[in-house]
Amino acid sequence: MQLTKFSVYESDRVKKWQEGLKEWDGSISERMINDRAEDEFWQQYLEKMSFNSVNDPVVKQLQQELLAFLNPNDSVMEIGPGWGNYTFSIADYVKELTCMDCSPSIIRYLQRQSDARSNLKFIEGKWEYERLTDNYDAVVGINCFYRMHNIVDGLLNMNDSANRLAVIGMSTGPEKPHYVELHRKLGYEIKWRRKEYIDLLNILYELGIYADCKLVPITKTVTYETYEDLIKKNSTKVLSKDIDKLETEKIILHYAKKINGTYEYTYQYHMAFIYWKPIKRTR
Repeated sequence: MQLTKFSVYESDRVKKWQEGLKEWDGSISERMINDRAEDEFWQQYLEKMSFNSVNDPVVKQLQQELLAFLNPNDSVMEIGPGWGNYTFSIADYVKELTCMDCSPSIIRYLQRQSDARSNLKFIEGKWEYERLTDNYDAVVGINCFYRMHNIVDGLLNMNDSANRLAVIGMSTGPEKPHYVELHRKLGYEIKWRRKEYIDLLNILYELGIYADCKLVPITKTVTYETYEDLIKKNSTKVLSKDIDKLETEKIILHYAKKINGTYEYTYQYHMAFIYWKPIKRTR
């Protein structure tokens, strides 16, 4: 027997999702609860970073996987587009694309990058709290749920706003192998991933939505310019304070290759695509 919408709000699966939004010490970061702090993060991030996903093989692979769910005549809503890894490939494929993000900095950045595409428009808003009057053939959201506390309304808005299909993309395991080894061999406490695609599948099930799921295997190679950068950026998930520096570096180096003075780390993970045909319900 499926739960009612109101009982789902209080279900253990929703509580598990909301618990996963917290820091490992139980606190809640300012970005999780303050939209202005989230926008300031993106403003600073966009100012100091340069993005070139055109030649990124992983992005290109996932773009093709996502476009396979869409039709050229579709009108599409993209939730939380970020810096546009998927935005422009969608816009170039479908009839119309609307993007919604709560960050004005993200919207301004994408507008500047849009090359005046006439079929692309933007809405500033927080998806889970918006009550849209328009519907779209497809509603998609890729890795955009990381601060969505009100996950039930977020998922229901996807269902209610899509005429043909709702699609969620979410990166998932396995964790980088050196973290597994650090935990098993040295006993380190690790910041394991706490929000998973299976949680969204379970919440959808509780809402009476029987979604399908496609797991796409990904192989990613990251290049680090220096040894220090390799060690630093591959130690961020270690919670333990008392660590053996030499043993830690030895394990990380086992998974990296030194090539022309730089270090390459290749690892595997998956992208989970959750998708469903919207169900009709009373709003």
